Amino acid sequence: MKQFVKIVTQKNGFTLIELLTALVISSFILVIASTVLISGIQLYKKIGIEVQLRDEADYAVTRIMQELYSNSIDDIKLNCGNVDQCLKLIDDTSVNVSAEIKNDREVSIINKDGINSSSKEIIIEFKNDNNLYIDTEQINSSKISFGGSKITAKCNNKTSIVKSTDGSGTATIQTRCDNAIITIELTVKHSQYDASNPLYDQVLYLTSKFGF
Repeated sequence: MKQFVKIVTQKNGFTLIELLTALVISSFILVIASTVLISGIQLYKKIGIEVQLRDEADYAVTRIMQELYSNSIDDIKLNCGNVDQCLKLIDDTSVNVSAEIKNDREVSIINKDGINSSSKEIIIEFKNDNNLYIDTEQINSSKISFGGSKITAKCNNKTSIVKSTDGSGTATIQTRCDNAIITIELTVKHSQYDASNPLYDQVLYLTSKFGF
């Protein structure tokens, strides 16, 4: 009976040192797990921002190319306001144009009744508010900045245009750029860009060249 009472009343448990040791180890494990989880979330967000930057850059270039190739561009102005930030594309598809030899050179003759009758101008511009516009339409989203981006053109071929006026033979000669290489230099950042913040310190640089 005494032995039974001894067995029943015997208490087995953790000492204070064992509890403190377990608490310290659990704290270390919790800190490591939290760090890994937070780093994973930050990496996921960072990758998402990088993908967004690339998508916006691709969309911007695609829209510019779409405007260029979906219209019959007859002339291009190398700048139309801010130097290296603006191009003007001109479509004169409705103008009556014929060829004529003048001074041993072939030039284009624009019928006086068709001059500027329905000329279409398309303005592509990186404005000072860090956004890209095609005419009045903002192309990029509000979360993306194109600050520092440039658009330029190098004319490869110029055509002399003679605008006939009246029967007296008086005419105005105009030079047009009908073949050029357009260069787009994109600097793409998040609108919350901060060089000291690992999440928003990404800058995407993209250069694209194409001709018309």
